Amino acid sequence: MKRRLTLLAALPALALGGVLAVPTAHADDFTYSGRLTGAIPGAPGIAGAQVVATAPLGGTAVVATTAADGSWSFTSTDDELWLYFDAPADFQDGWYDSCTLGDYLQPAANCTNGPGVIPDLATFATYAMGRILDTVSGLGVPNAVVEAYAADGVTLLGSDATDAAGAYRIDGLATDEIGLFVNGAPANHTSGFFGCVVVVPTFPEACTFAPGPQADRSIAPLLSAPRAVIGFSLARGSITLLFVRPATGTPTGYELTCTGPTGTTVVRNYSGPLQTRTGFARGRNVCTLRALSTAGPGPSTAPFTVYVF
Repeated sequence: MKRRLTLLAALPALALGGVLAVPTAHADDFTYSGRLTGAIPGAPGIAGAQVVATAPLGGTAVVATTAADGSWSFTSTDDELWLYFDAPADFQDGWYDSCTLGDYLQPAANCTNGPGVIPDLATFATYAMGRILDTVSGLGVPNAVVEAYAADGVTLLGSDATDAAGAYRIDGLATDEIGLFVNGAPANHTSGFFGCVVVVPTFPEACTFAPGPQADRSIAPLLSAPRAVIGFSLARGSITLLFVRPATGTPTGYELTCTGPTGTTVVRNYSGPLQTRTGFARGRNVCTLRALSTAGPGPSTAPFTVYVF
């Protein structure tokens, strides 16, 4: 039978006289059985979870432990019980509530449960883990910070910095839905929220996920400054540049900014080294050069001097 009652999501303390007896089986015993798995579709059974039964009038006992495939079974003289699953590390504890739609463990129970074969139950992980990769090399990105948020995209639940292989693991999650953000700035990479497939700029474009293993996500290296820059003038008002491309990033062009003797600033774009642009003030110009990309400009070089004819 099923009786609708309210039970707080906390087990009564086990005490002498308050323990539910599990007597030797006899003709009047009722059998309860089922299986506990992870919440991600296709997840294997969860071994080592304790099944805790509470009778309607009180008294609690551990009545079974899930097997390697997550299955469990026990007999009881009670024809209705509350059932609580004390999951092993990495999985969330919870109640089986036959009055709640869905076959997931719940934080509280409203109904007792009758004997028989209970539908397979699922519980969510308490962690999120995966890897952050570089879009160019395909290797792991160390020192990026991955943050887990509640489904509102605002409440921070935890974070972890990636290791040398780009791996992260965020523990202590107690929800069924999270958003993930990767801050690539500490690793000189782009940042963004986890979309369904790729990293996206904003949370409204992102997807939410169940805790547990996550698919790899890739982020692009940010531009670094051009290197070994030399500027020289071969014709009136012109500057020709010689430089080495940035060590990181994929430039789409370069921007030269020069301030002449009168304080007038001139900006010109170059597509690569050994190109010449005109319109600069004659005399001593103090210049900087930075790389450009679809994600925005990179940092500027230190100022350098060009004497323009």
